[in-house]
Amino acid sequence: SVFNGIEDLAGGPIARDPDPGRPMRILFTAVLIPSKGVEVLVQSFIELIQRGVHAELMLMGRWGDAAFEERMLALIAQHGLRDRVRVLGVRTGNDKLNDFRAADVFCFPSHFEAESFPVVLMEAAQFALPVVATDWRGIPVMVDEGVNGFLVPTHDPMAVADRLERLAKDPELRHRMALAAREVFAERFTLAAFHRNMEGAFAKLMGRA
Repeated sequence: SVFNGIEDLAGGPIARDPDPGRPMRILFTAVLIPSKGVEVLVQSFIELIQRGVHAELMLMGRWGDAAFEERMLALIAQHGLRDRVRVLGVRTGNDKLNDFRAADVFCFPSHFEAESFPVVLMEAAQFALPVVATDWRGIPVMVDEGVNGFLVPTHDPMAVADRLERLAKDPELRHRMALAAREVFAERFTLAAFHRNMEGAFAKLMGRA
């Protein structure tokens, strides 16, 4: 497959805060609608906290509608997690880059019907973030199971919580997957990789490869 490429705004490997006392920061970025897996993510985060995992959830994006926003915020409040969930809204420029740098893991439990090759997964790889995402549509082409992340079934908060708990309890695994994510980005998702892959595809079409 020839993926679109994106500019490398991370500027190289990311050095994350090694403080074992701070929460593991889980980032989600997309429109905040049910089919992007927002409700699944919130349910899995509630489960994660109930298991005693020290974590924080960062939700980046605009809410799809007011009723869904109200329902999710009520669910978060009901479980006493308002201080553990940061609703960031739409972020751009340095604010967005800094949020990616601050995160430890990217979670994307989407079941969006037209999910092809989500740019947010390229961005997660760019910022060396291990990924927990669904085995759905184009996502498995971007996440190598057990290498730069984990793939889970759709609509399965417990499976998401299980993988997040594993990453939270194993900093070495997180570090290994972070390095793999940067390698995946360099190989597949940079602008240079895009041009290289396009040239290869054209060469095959012309019968020169």
